[in-house]
Amino acid sequence: TVGPYSGRGWSVQEVAIGPLGNMVSVSRQVFAPADCVVVETNARLKDDRGLVNASAETDGWLVRLELKESAPGLLDSGAYGEHCTSEAASE
Repeated sequence: TVGPYSGRGWSVQEVAIGPLGNMVSVSRQVFAPADCVVVETNARLKDDRGLVNASAETDGWLVRLELKESAPGLLDSGAYGEHCTSEAASE
């Protein structure tokens, strides 16, 4: 693995392309909180990757999931905000 692309879920592959040199492909697994199926991906991100950072909670969503089991540990946005505040305070 290379630089920040190390640890659980990262995959880095380098392929030699003759006289053109090497190409590096980096991918990342997404870990879900429960057994689920991806039912939709956000096609807008192909043309505007910046949406992920500029509008993460509205237009920049990545995938829509269908949960196949109960996930009682999931937090709503308010509870997640409280969790983040608590984590930041403990640092």
